[in-house]
Amino acid sequence: MLSNLFKPNSLILIALLVIATILRFWNLNELDLMHDELSALSRLQYDNFNDFIYYGIQIDGHPAGVQLFLYYFTSLFGYSAPIIKLPFIIAGIASIYLAFKIGKKWFSESTGLFTAASLVGLQYTIIYSDIIRPYSPGL
Repeated sequence: MLSNLFKPNSLILIALLVIATILRFWNLNELDLMHDELSALSRLQYDNFNDFIYYGIQIDGHPAGVQLFLYYFTSLFGYSAPIIKLPFIIAGIASIYLAFKIGKKWFSESTGLFTAASLVGLQYTIIYSDIIRPYSPGL
C-alpha cells in the first residue's frame, strides 16, 4: 500500500491536490460573504426547528441538505466566514479526488489525472468551492 504512494502518478495526484488546496485556501480570511450566502445565513435564525423548515428551507430553491447542514454547523461553530466556508472548501478538494477515481475506473489512470488537473485550476471550480451553497458538495 505504501509503495503505491510513491508511484509517479500517485505523486502527480498528491501534487495536484496540494495545489488545489493552496488555490482554495488562498486569502480565506479576506473573503467576504456574497449575497446568496448572506441570504442562506439569514434563513437560519429562527426560534424553533419547525419555523426553520417552513421559512428557511421550503422557500429556497436550493437542496435542503446544505441549508440543514448550515443550521447545525453554525449553531456549533458560529458565523465566522472562514469557518463557515471550510467544509465547502474541503468538499471542493474532495471532488477533485473523486473525479480522479471516476476517470480512472471508467477509462484510465491518465484520464483520471487529466480530469483532476482540469478541476484543480478551473476558476469555476475554485470559486464555487469557496461559496457556502450546494455547488461543491453537489460536485
